[in-house]
Amino acid sequence: MPRFPAMLIRNGNAFVYQEGRKGFMKLALTKRTWGLLLVLAVLLALASLPALAADFPVSAVLTLSPDAISGPETVTAQLQVTNISGEDMTSPVSLYDPYGKLVSVFGKGGEAALKKGASMSISAQVAISQAMLDAGEVSYTLRWQSPDGQELAQPVTAAVSYSGEKGNLRVVRTVSPEVVRGGQTVKVVYELTNIGDSTIQTVTVQEKLVKKPKSIRSLAAGDTKSLEFSVKMGNQDLTSGATIKFRVSNGSPEESTVVEDRVIPLAVYSLKANLSTDRSGVDIGESVVLTLTIQNDGNVSYSDVTATDKTLGTVFEGLEVPAGATVTQSKEVQVNGPANYKLTLNLNDNTGKTNMYETNQVQVSAFDPEKELKLTLLLTADKESLINPPEDVAMTLIVTNTSNVDCKKVEITHAGVKVYTIDLLKAGQSVTVKRDFTVSQPGQFRFTASTKDTVGNNAVFESNTLTLMRARQTPAPTPVPTPTIAPLITLPPASYEDVSQPLRIMRTVLYPVSNVLGVLSALALLLFLVSTVVRFKKRHDSDTAYDHLELAEKRDYAQPAEDSAPPEEPADAPDREEPAQDAPADEAGGELPGDEPAEEPQEEEPSSSPMGQSGGFRMTRDTQTDEFPVYSEAPEKPEYKPRRAQRVEKMVDDLADEAEDTLADAREEVTGWRKTADAVRDAAEEAAEKAEDTVREAGQNNLPDRRRRSRNKK
Repeated sequence: MPRFPAMLIRNGNAFVYQEGRKGFMKLALTKRTWGLLLVLAVLLALASLPALAADFPVSAVLTLSPDAISGPETVTAQLQVTNISGEDMTSPVSLYDPYGKLVSVFGKGGEAALKKGASMSISAQVAISQAMLDAGEVSYTLRWQSPDGQELAQPVTAAVSYSGEKGNLRVVRTVSPEVVRGGQTVKVVYELTNIGDSTIQTVTVQEKLVKKPKSIRSLAAGDTKSLEFSVKMGNQDLTSGATIKFRVSNGSPEESTVVEDRVIPLAVYSLKANLSTDRSGVDIGESVVLTLTIQNDGNVSYSDVTATDKTLGTVFEGLEVPAGATVTQSKEVQVNGPANYKLTLNLNDNTGKTNMYETNQVQVSAFDPEKELKLTLLLTADKESLINPPEDVAMTLIVTNTSNVDCKKVEITHAGVKVYTIDLLKAGQSVTVKRDFTVSQPGQFRFTASTKDTVGNNAVFESNTLTLMRARQTPAPTPVPTPTIAPLITLPPASYEDVSQPLRIMRTVLYPVSNVLGVLSALALLLFLVSTVVRFKKRHDSDTAYDHLELAEKRDYAQPAEDSAPPEEPADAPDREEPAQDAPADEAGGELPGDEPAEEPQEEEPSSSPMGQSGGFRMTRDTQTDEFPVYSEAPEKPEYKPRRAQRVEKMVDDLADEAEDTLADAREEVTGWRKTADAVRDAAEEAAEKAEDTVREAGQNNLPDRRRRSRNKK
């Protein structure tokens, strides 16, 4: 009988199991693959609808009341059938219930021929079986014979659900042993616990390792029961997995849970153990460190590992060596004499087997300090360097026994080649070995002495390292080559034709610019000289006018003096100071030559601000009006000032104003010339730089042409 693959949906993934010769083959369908299959199925269904509607003339809708029940019972089915063919039916359609019986209440005796667009509704009682409840749906069938005699059937389904109590089952799987040796029996135990409130009926466990399932008739709430499966391990890994089905009651639908797959590996042993010491020889009473290294490359784990030695007893105990791990342990032991150490390991693996393993043997020599063998080797040579290898080198090796015991059969070797053998070397004795060697290249040389010590162990001693270097020869002087002087190239002077067109244009532009700059510079110098002469002349006139000014006791610049003679002193003014006896007449107010007589002022109040000691005058301001300021404390009469002094003062003021105007104009002109000169200078510098670049490029480009013209001229 052929076997069909079974599909299982778990956690959104679909798995297809098909039994073959070597067990079950699992084809895992990922979520993406499952989604693609679902979309493909929907598209196929949609594609078939038009053909179905075109072939089958009616459509039907089925509803159940109630649609959720707690067990097998009878419900009411409402069915409506409609003619969707677009024409009257020529042959009737029949209706069959879920059990395959004709529904007699439909039409006449279970058959009806509907008119175009007509509908027919019926109501019937249907008994819901446990199979329907497990499947979750109830299905009626419409059958119709087409005009060509073909029998067509169309199912009409409605969903039904379980509303009773549901079970809650907890499953714990235990595999023993975890790793199984070939031919060993492995046990898989399922511990089932009912953690719900209702009793679970008929729990069935189907383990993949065996063909026959095992079941439990009932499991009360809170109870725990176990089911055990046993299988013998072959020569490959096993895979454990189970599907568990159960019911809460006889009328409830069947529920299921899936236990994920677990690989039970076949035991693979791969263990290595190595024993080593930090020193191979010590003095009696000293200690050495024993190191045990266990490397587990298999999938078997070891626990409670013990390492023992015949001499030392238990060295290590309680060690754990997991699968694929390396464990290292060290211990210091005292050496009282020559000893050989070898450890025996007692290992308990996780397959339930006890294993024995022996390490390698290590030898530790113990020396009496008085009988320890000691040799020294001193290597020398007749030269330290090679001048022209290959050369012969005479080497001398002095071997000295510095211990208190004799030594026999001392072999002298170099690079593994035996050079000499000393049959007997007594305590304190020295032996000199001389050999001539042909050395082909510089390098380092060292000799080795090998012998047996007092306890029979190999003893190796090495000499010092002798280095032969290559002597550096004095190099011959390097002749100085006579430089070859390149022939002189006579270039003709550049002519106007050799200058490129850009340089000619620049010369045409810069020539008038330089002329303008020269004219502006000359004008600036001329104006500077003129302003200097005018300034010196005005200064001279000002100094001359100041020398002829009349020195008066007081000057009133607000009220100019009238042409009058100096006032006379009143007789009744005793407080007025007399002028100095030795003052000149013009300083005391006398007339100057060429002055006209001035009228005599009527009366003058003595000034409250007399002249200071230095001969100057102090100018004071009493009041200020809107028209003219008054610079006196309390003057009542204008001060006397000759007419000539007034003219001189006016001339000085005019000259000063003219000089200031001329100087301001000169400054403005100089500022403008300076800006123009700066702009012209910048333009000239930029043009000069461009001209230099152009001349350089023109010289390089025209050099062959000039040489060619020079040769033509010659």
